[in-house]
Amino acid sequence: MYVVGELKIDKMRTLIKLFVILLLAIIAYNYFLGDDVEREESAQVIENVKELGASVVNLLVAEKERISAGKYSEIMEEIGESIGLIKAHSEDLNISEEELENLDNQKKELDSLVQRELHSPSGDSDSDDGVISEKIQNLLQQLERITSRE
Repeated sequence: MYVVGELKIDKMRTLIKLFVILLLAIIAYNYFLGDDVEREESAQVIENVKELGASVVNLLVAEKERISAGKYSEIMEEIGESIGLIKAHSEDLNISEEELENLDNQKKELDSLVQRELHSPSGDSDSDDGVISEKIQNLLQQLERITSRE
């Protein structure tokens, strides 16, 4: 069952697809069967599209690297500071050495996952992001439980 909004979106997608196909057909026709001016214009359009595609790819790669480089840095820094504070007040919070060691091990595991994600090909990024986000959530919940003890 279609909702009115979904139906409009489907129609718009269809119109856009038809427009792109028509545009490509005109460019191809002019490139192969047009006169000299039309061929030259079509060749220029094709060259511009190639340049645009290369620019978009370069932009996406640069943006992915920029985001990956700073994506987890702030939260990892905050987790490190929180663990440091917990260590400093471990006696007041009644935290065992085993719990502190467990926190350190989880932080080290997260650090290695983040580093691996930064240096991995972009194809594996989504699955690593999910694992990293889950581990961060688990560690934050554990930190919250520790600090809320009475």
